[in-house]
Amino acid sequence: MAPANIVILLTSVVVLKIAGEYMLHGRGGGATHHLSPPNPVPPSNSEAYWKPLTMRSPHMRPTSNITTPGVDVQLDPIGEKDAKVDVVLSCFYFRKGWYLTRAIPPLEWAKVFIRSLYTHRKTATNSGRSLKLVIWVDMATGKALQEDIDKMNISSPVDFITLIPFNWETRFPNMRWANLTLLRNSAGSFRYDLYRVYLEQQKEGINRVLMSDLTDVAFQGNPFDTCFPEGSNLAEPKMLFTYESWKKNFGNEVHNRRWMRCYPKHVLHALRHSQIGNSGVTFGTISGMIQYTHLIMEQIVALTDCCVNVIKTSNDQASLNYLLHYVQHDKAVWDPAAIPMTHPCVFHGNFASLRIDGDKVVSPDGRPYSIVHQFTSDRHPPAMKLLKSIYGE
Repeated sequence: MAPANIVILLTSVVVLKIAGEYMLHGRGGGATHHLSPPNPVPPSNSEAYWKPLTMRSPHMRPTSNITTPGVDVQLDPIGEKDAKVDVVLSCFYFRKGWYLTRAIPPLEWAKVFIRSLYTHRKTATNSGRSLKLVIWVDMATGKALQEDIDKMNISSPVDFITLIPFNWETRFPNMRWANLTLLRNSAGSFRYDLYRVYLEQQKEGINRVLMSDLTDVAFQGNPFDTCFPEGSNLAEPKMLFTYESWKKNFGNEVHNRRWMRCYPKHVLHALRHSQIGNSGVTFGTISGMIQYTHLIMEQIVALTDCCVNVIKTSNDQASLNYLLHYVQHDKAVWDPAAIPMTHPCVFHGNFASLRIDGDKVVSPDGRPYSIVHQFTSDRHPPAMKLLKSIYGE
C-alpha cells in the first residue's frame, strides 16, 4: 500500500493568539459554582447510572475525506448533512519532553490502538455510519506511524485514518500552559485546543466524538455502540465522562487529590467522596464536545501558575472533575453525565483488578468491555499479552 494513501494534513488554523482568549467561565453558558453532594457507591445495577439512548432509525451513508497531503490547507469537510461521521480523536508523539515521567511509548501499542479500532469500526446497528480516526503527531512520529499503517491490512485508509502533524513551537508561541520547558506533560493540556479547532471546523460533518488516550488503549468493540448509542437527543450538547474504580475518590487517591489542590480547599472538600472521572476516555455529541473543550481550556489557562509552580505537571484531570462535579451548567448549553466501570463501556486499569474471560477483558458481570485503558507499562501483563496477540503484529 502506497504511503500516499495515508492522509497527512497540515492545518492553517491559528489556535490561540493569546491565552487571554480563555477567561474563567467567560464562555461557560451560565455556569455557576455549587457544592455537589457526595456520589453514592455504584449500585450493582449500573443502568441506574446510565440509560441507553433510543436508537435512531435512518440509515446513514459514509463519506470520504481525501485531501492533498503536505500542504498548509484548511481541512476538507469529513461529512455531509445527511451522512455525518463518528470521530475518535487522539495524539501520539515521540518527543521526549512530553514523557518526562516515563519512557517514550513504543509504536507497538499505537498499532494495537489503530488496528483494534479498525477491527471494530462498524456499528452493531449497521446504520452505515462511518467511523473516522484522527491523530495529531509531530513530524517524526507521523512518518514512522505512516510506515507502520502502510503495513496494516486497512482497506481505504483515507476513509478511516487522518494524521495531522503540527509544530509545537509555532502552534503555541509564548503560552505557558502549553510550554513543555515549563510544564511537564503539557500535551495533556494543549490537545484540547487542537481538538477544539478541528471540531469547530468540522462540526457540520460530525455526529459523535470520542477523545481517547492512545498508547494504553485498545478496543474490543465499537466504542459508540456500547457507551454512547445513537438517539434523537444526540443533537443536544451531551457529554459522557467515564469513572475510574468506585473504590477511589478524591479523599483516598493521593495523585488526584494532589492535582485537585490547584483549586480552593473548599472544592477538594466538596469532592472528597466523589468518584474520579478519567480524562483518557471522554465521549460527547459534537455540540457538547465543542462546549467542553472551551470550558476545560478556560480551566487549564486559569490554573497555569499552580501547574507550573506547585504541582509541576499538566492538570487536565482535575479540570475535568471540577467541571463534572462542582460547576452547575445550563443543560441547554452543556449537559454532562458519567458512567461507572460496572458498565461494559471502559476498563480503567490504574486502580482496578482485571478479569479475562476467553479472549476478552470483561466487566464484573462478565460482559466484554468495549475499551480497555491503562493496561500497558506492565500494569496488567495478562491484558498486554492478550491484546497484543490479537491486534499486534
